[in-house]
Amino acid sequence: PPEYLLRPDDPERPFIIGVVALIALVVGAIQLMPMSGYIPKVEKMVSENIGEPVTIGSMKMSILSGFELKFGNVNIGTTQDLTLTDVVVSPELGSLFGDNVKLNSIQVEGGTAVREVIERLPAWLNASKANKRLEVRKLGLSNIKLDMRTFELPVFNIDVNFGRDGGIVTARIATADSRFTADINNADSAASVNVNVTNLTLPIGAPMQLSDFSASGTISGSTLTLSEWDATLYGGQAKGSGQLSWSGRWRLASQFEFARIETEELLDVFSNTAKVSGASSGQVSFNAEAGNIDTLLDRPSLQASFVVKKGAVDGADLVRALQAGPSGSQGGSTRFEELKGSVTVSNGRFSYRDVELSAGILSASSDFNISGNQDVSGRVYVILRSPVQRLSANLNITGTLQGITLKP
Repeated sequence: PPEYLLRPDDPERPFIIGVVALIALVVGAIQLMPMSGYIPKVEKMVSENIGEPVTIGSMKMSILSGFELKFGNVNIGTTQDLTLTDVVVSPELGSLFGDNVKLNSIQVEGGTAVREVIERLPAWLNASKANKRLEVRKLGLSNIKLDMRTFELPVFNIDVNFGRDGGIVTARIATADSRFTADINNADSAASVNVNVTNLTLPIGAPMQLSDFSASGTISGSTLTLSEWDATLYGGQAKGSGQLSWSGRWRLASQFEFARIETEELLDVFSNTAKVSGASSGQVSFNAEAGNIDTLLDRPSLQASFVVKKGAVDGADLVRALQAGPSGSQGGSTRFEELKGSVTVSNGRFSYRDVELSAGILSASSDFNISGNQDVSGRVYVILRSPVQRLSANLNITGTLQGITLKP
């Protein structure tokens, strides 16, 4: 009984203590036992399974929480594209002596991946399904950093469950702070996807802030199709559909409508010189294409119609410009009840067409362009109808967003 160990006069006490110490030493030795001699075989097996070179820095065996193999400094890819700090593998013990090794789980803690890994993951998965010498049932990755080079992503975690054929059954991708989550459920032809975002600033393109975002759709091959998405941003709502593909080139397309957006807050994301206030609504068709994801949103194409209610345009006083005569005017602001029109964005150039402003006795119609360096050019026709007189003028728009000039 254990109480005998507490009796200092027990003649068997030294023997029991010795046995306990010997067991502890054996377990400790196994726990820390290096297995570097097996590393080449493991590297070869994993490399053949995914079709890419694999190197392993260290390998140990542990039995404290069940039979486990622990690997350190694992690198995957010809240029070490994926580096994993610590990898714990829980194999099905009997399978280690057969031709097909079964792994109950693989748990990864810490790692870095370059952006190209995203495009190569499907090839790794397909190679593993075809090889069938290594069967993985669960994969968990924690604190993984994706190096996108030109922008920064938060650290994220991934949990994947695989079927017996090696295909993904379910998967969850989430940032460490859970502001972004994506749940994937596989089906015969396409996997269903559900995405949720809370209080997140977009890391690519304009740093837009999403209070809430939810989307549902499917992944088929190298194409993600969102059949519907909804977003809360800058006091308003937006909803639509979209598609992202990454076969050869990256392509993004989306069609959506928006309502009650605080225009001034939204424009501040793109420029601190363009000032228009009011609540915006409208419809947008958006397209972007690039050789890599880093530059996907550098030069998007966009066509939109918009209506802004009860606001002001800063930088141009239409009433003063109407009264100024040949000398023209610069600066000021114009309040309005409604501002509507359409805009096309291509190669960094903004083309506004059929823009109409109404503010009681004041009305205006305009076509103008804003270049990539913020030069402004165009014309505006202004009418002021009062009970006693009617004034009108066709004015040229010149200058930049920092200083717009209106004159005949």
